[in-house]
Amino acid sequence: MKRLRLLLISFVVAMSIMTISANNQTYSMDPLPQNQVIDLNEYAFAIPLKNAGFGEHPILTLSFWVKVKEFKHGEEGTTLFNVRDVLNGGFPDLEYGWLWSNLGPGRFNKNDEGLTVAVDNVYSNPYWALPFVEYDFEESKWYYFTFVLDYSQEKGRDVKAYVNADLVYENNTLAYYTDCFYDDMILMIGGFAQYRSPLNAYIDKVQIYERVLSEEEVNESMQQPLLNDSSLFAYWDFEDAAFVDSEGFLPSRSGTSSLKATMYEVEKYTYEYGGKEYVSSMGLQIQSFDFVEGADLNTQLGVEDAFVKDEKVKGYVSNGVLYIESDEDITSVAIYDSMGRVITTANANGASSTQITLPSTIKGVLILKVNNEVVKVVK
Repeated sequence: MKRLRLLLISFVVAMSIMTISANNQTYSMDPLPQNQVIDLNEYAFAIPLKNAGFGEHPILTLSFWVKVKEFKHGEEGTTLFNVRDVLNGGFPDLEYGWLWSNLGPGRFNKNDEGLTVAVDNVYSNPYWALPFVEYDFEESKWYYFTFVLDYSQEKGRDVKAYVNADLVYENNTLAYYTDCFYDDMILMIGGFAQYRSPLNAYIDKVQIYERVLSEEEVNESMQQPLLNDSSLFAYWDFEDAAFVDSEGFLPSRSGTSSLKATMYEVEKYTYEYGGKEYVSSMGLQIQSFDFVEGADLNTQLGVEDAFVKDEKVKGYVSNGVLYIESDEDITSVAIYDSMGRVITTANANGASSTQITLPSTIKGVLILKVNNEVVKVVK
């Protein structure tokens, strides 16, 4: 078989390749997440709020992609997303936070898979706001989670949760909850919490918007982050490990803030009470980011062979023009978007280089076939 190779050219905002499968809905899109993702390694992707400047009652939308490598549920499932204070908080902020969610079995659904979302408070019963959402989450599939945190003085905190842009949870009767943000709190994806296992998964495209996104906008952000939206506060795409600073923090690559995130290991301690042994949270340790390749380009364009690095063909984009250079004569070029759709074709008439003006609407990864061969160039 003729060797197939693939040339990948990343713009400022890259897309990547995936298949999304949601309950009662199938998406014919394959672009996300992109080339590089992070492996949680059962740690937590953590966004400390110390320098966020949100105030006590921010209105936010947070979205991110998750692909679980393996479910190892604890007694009450697996931690998904929390707003918690692991260092200085009392219960429940220390373990769960005032907003928490988990995958898998919970206190009232021990044999089922699904998503649990709750707004918690030490002075009230959190399970008043705890509808369990039945959802067949599977290992090795990407899911897009969105949490919308609205607020008004009249109603208090409104919370919505989406899975793959489908609204699965809504509670707008939360005026009796204390739901303030303060500096020691952390937006945390994954991590250990009492009775719950840490998330053993890959994540990508973490987005924070300072407003409520509509259902249509959530769907749009799933296709591609809203990078031109003035409400985009922070965005991490994990495409460049070089941005991690000496203290282990990764600045937001886009948005209006310079917010930083890191990887935390939630430390544990064991104690005995009433003759029973418990494991609880006790402090944080910064861990290294583990950047891994996330796109499976073998599924695109009929490419079945393993990819190889090829220095014969080079390509880059500048000011909307794609420049291609080759050590061999170029007879044909085909350009695809990251979903495998043809953008344009060209004939270089045997020249060793060519230039192609790209449509202004094209963003993300470009896939090229040069001389009917496919080449992946790895930065």
